[in-house]
Amino acid sequence: VAFLADLSNPRNIFEQYAIMCALPHFLSKKIKIFVGYFPTGTMERSEEYGRIATAKSLARLLSSIPSGQHGPVQICICDIHTLQNKFYF
Repeated sequence: VAFLADLSNPRNIFEQYAIMCALPHFLSKKIKIFVGYFPTGTMERSEEYGRIATAKSLARLLSSIPSGQHGPVQICICDIHTLQNKFYF
């Protein structure tokens, strides 16, 4: 199963996250999720007081997608923005 996620709009993130979490329950042998754009990619650190770095929060959310019977879900991010973000997964 391949799923193309569009996380560019914060209003859609929860809805698509719910779908991504449901996919492993359908007993697919392999699940690949493609994220074309990592919207919080430039928010890997807080540059001013009171501002929250959201890149790691979204990475944790995606990393919490449950594994299926045949192994973990693969997540492919095409545009991650900064190389530092690859260490969040």
